[in-house]
Amino acid sequence: LQISCGQHLDDVRFHTQDNQIQKTDQYYIRAVDADPSDPISLHSYAKFLWRCQRVERAEEYFLQTLEADPNYVWGLRDYGNFLSEMKKEDLAEQFFHLSVQKSKLRNELVTGSRFFS
Repeated sequence: LQISCGQHLDDVRFHTQDNQIQKTDQYYIRAVDADPSDPISLHSYAKFLWRCQRVERAEEYFLQTLEADPNYVWGLRDYGNFLSEMKKEDLAEQFFHLSVQKSKLRNELVTGSRFFS
């Protein structure tokens, strides 16, 4: 398995010629095909594609993630990171802002702080 290492896991990039990476790609395709509306599978595959530097396909799957669940905080945040890396800072900022808003709302709903304060 060949990878280029970064300081953080999100900085790791995979070399798509590697046999293990190709098997992983097939695994993700099967997972997405099994449930094309599952935002977790779609999001995981988008991040994998991004690490493989297959940016066009990665963006497709980030968008499918958000179509499946527009409130999926991790999808919003990581799509923002993706857009930032693609030098689309204005758009990235919008997705970062949305992820923070959705995260705060989710936390309020879980803790009941909005309703019981």
